[in-house]
Amino acid sequence: MEPMIVIKDLKKVFSKKNVLQSVTCNLKAGEVFGLSGPQGAGKSILLRALAGLVKPTSGQIKIFGKDLAALTVEEKRKICYVASESVLYEYMTVAEIVKFSKGFYPNWDVQSCERYLKRFCLPPEEKIKDFSIGMKSQLALILALAARPSLLLLDEPFSGLDRYKRMDLVDLLLEDYLARKEHTVIIATDYLEEMEKLSDRMGFLQDGYLIRIAPTTQLRGKEKLIRVNFKRQPPAYLFEMPGVRRVEREGRRYYLFTVVDNFTEIYESCAKVPHVVLDVYHKNMARGFQDYSSDSPTIEIR
Repeated sequence: MEPMIVIKDLKKVFSKKNVLQSVTCNLKAGEVFGLSGPQGAGKSILLRALAGLVKPTSGQIKIFGKDLAALTVEEKRKICYVASESVLYEYMTVAEIVKFSKGFYPNWDVQSCERYLKRFCLPPEEKIKDFSIGMKSQLALILALAARPSLLLLDEPFSGLDRYKRMDLVDLLLEDYLARKEHTVIIATDYLEEMEKLSDRMGFLQDGYLIRIAPTTQLRGKEKLIRVNFKRQPPAYLFEMPGVRRVEREGRRYYLFTVVDNFTEIYESCAKVPHVVLDVYHKNMARGFQDYSSDSPTIEIR
């Protein structure tokens, strides 16, 4: 059977910078694929290229057995992309944007849409402009799910959601959307624990290269790395949080946390401290991790 998605030698150059370099990957129908990697690795650009929003410099993208550029309008409606910062018509109410969106998708699931809105407590008559960032993200995802796309592209769908909303979102995807085996999903996110529950495989992007793909079964329960460049000296409690096995200092303010448990809480605690860089990795997915981190020696502080 031909893969649903074929990506071959994909390259994208912005302002003489290679943001995607020779990316090659096949995805079959019904697969959930997770993308991880440091900031600026090319995760968002890859999703936007698959959505047809960014034109590759070279290489090939085939979806549904056809070149992306050759897809018909009907075929393009089978693809939904949800950006990390959702752009919605904020002057509309929830009910108005649902009605507006419904007109573009022939497979719109009215009952599921109503059920999702109730589940996430999004009032139909509420103006979108009055929503928090997390609520806007939920609404954007609900609109995408209600369209019943064959290919769903999600860029940081867990951002802005608290732990319970993230759990609810994972359950929703598992119980409803992914229960229909023909749907394919690609998710770019730093929330590795959530992805371990959802994905079949995970890919690691670094400097524009898709350097490794591994079955998620090989990653569950393994050590994870959080690398942070703090703007100031971080509070000592971060180093003592349950689940932190080791902390190493690279240079003045780069810290590398090795995490064996409680990953999400540790990640969010680091994120609350002012920082310049915050990257996450599965330990056995990152290659040459310290090759680009710092020229300074690494000092273990715990």
